[in-house]
Amino acid sequence: MASYVIAYDLMKPGQKYENVQEVISTISGNDNVEIQKSVWLVKTTLSSTKIRECFSSVLDKNDSFFVCELRKNFRINSDAYTDMKVDRDIF
Repeated sequence: MASYVIAYDLMKPGQKYENVQEVISTISGNDNVEIQKSVWLVKTTLSSTKIRECFSSVLDKNDSFFVCELRKNFRINSDAYTDMKVDRDIF
């Protein structure tokens, strides 16, 4: 399994963010953490290409989407994430 950063911005008014969040839960088996609004850490067996394909049904052409594999060499500089146990739960 690999860990990824997924970020998105739904541009069209009235977008249903819950549909995007359902995809996140599905691809990660609920092994995910929302670290900022519309930015998630997820753990999955899928490749970044497959992850993008999973979002195709819930994103419009004008929406922005980013997915990148996250390596263990990272830093989080906020006490707000302490309770999330990011190191243990996602990596």
